[in-house]
Amino acid sequence: MSAAKLAKLRRALLHRIAGPEVLSEALSALSSLGASVRRLGVSEGGRPIYAVSVGRGPIRVLSVCRMHGNEPAPTNASLLFLLDLLTGSLRDRGLWADDVLRSVTVHVVPVANPDGAELYYELSRRVGHRPSWANVFSEARGDSLGYDINRDWMRLRLRETRLLHALATELSPHVVLDHHEFYYKGNYPPLWPEDFMLTMTDAPYRGVHPEVKAVSSELLSRVARAVRLEGLGHWRLKERHFTGGSVGAGEELVVRPTALGSHLPYEGSAKLLVETWGVGLGEYLLSDRVAIHYLALAEAARLAVEGRERLEGMRRAFEESEMSREEREYAVRGAELAEARALLSLHGVRYSDAGGELVVRVPQPRSTMALLLLDPDFELNALIRREFGAPVTLSTFLRVEVERRLSLGPGTSRA
Repeated sequence: MSAAKLAKLRRALLHRIAGPEVLSEALSALSSLGASVRRLGVSEGGRPIYAVSVGRGPIRVLSVCRMHGNEPAPTNASLLFLLDLLTGSLRDRGLWADDVLRSVTVHVVPVANPDGAELYYELSRRVGHRPSWANVFSEARGDSLGYDINRDWMRLRLRETRLLHALATELSPHVVLDHHEFYYKGNYPPLWPEDFMLTMTDAPYRGVHPEVKAVSSELLSRVARAVRLEGLGHWRLKERHFTGGSVGAGEELVVRPTALGSHLPYEGSAKLLVETWGVGLGEYLLSDRVAIHYLALAEAARLAVEGRERLEGMRRAFEESEMSREEREYAVRGAELAEARALLSLHGVRYSDAGGELVVRVPQPRSTMALLLLDPDFELNALIRREFGAPVTLSTFLRVEVERRLSLGPGTSRA
């Protein structure tokens, strides 16, 4: 791609909502620049879902954008960040592209919900991408069946969620960025930028490993500082706004691990949810919104460059904790055993087939997830049941029964 075409693409990603043609052009440009552009599969509506990988470093950062189709800014930001990374244009307060490419492998899903994204673009295009509460286009939030793919991270019924979780299981990322935009009622359109709000949530959840919590909190602080330094301090920052309640320093929430951001920390990934007020805004202040999500990616990369040892230590501590669990064994049997087998594999839980039942032994590398799926009396499930009325075990959504029994000794398991 010529320098002129690349500059035009960068301007489009910064100032215009990207439609199918721009998305295709961006993926083509990234591929020509050396990125790995991988088709994960197709959505419920048959549209392709891509993951783009850049870099060769040992620290893995996963950025998931556009699980909700009417939240456009993260898609633009992630593609722009990767383009800058590969063209050497990334020079964010001393962060150099060569350092990132050497230390980090960045994996981006720019459009996790292509059905909703395409519907949103067409609806928004018809009104000239004008800001209005009439242009929220909530029908584009879900996939082509109307389902919210960010509420399916335990059950994994939907194609989109299965593809995303399979990718996360394969990569086992050190850091996950969960990008969103949100709907905010107030003066509309705002007269001043001060009326806009940015929210971020780390991982203040009961049962998440302390090191995963600490790294998540540090990333939040880094992104907040970067937003101020880049002159975007007029966006009011509200930390942990979408946690179901006010959570202060040192406090913990009991959450259902059914969304990406409340799920992957239990699999050992530090996580940051970044949300800009953007639903219903069309292209209004799109460059600000793109810049914020871009900064989140840049700060995750900076953390990986500067804190490699800490991130590797976090992962070792998590793995050691998972393998130090009390020895337990569970047998799964029932009418939907095939579905249970697929679900355990997607969650990275090891099991063995034994005469019409699945045998899961703990400890294993995904002990917490195994216990969440299998044991209603597991301490975290007990808290979830008390808070929400039901645990998140297999038997709550599949026709299977799970028997807990004494371990019969070591055996061969597979994912």
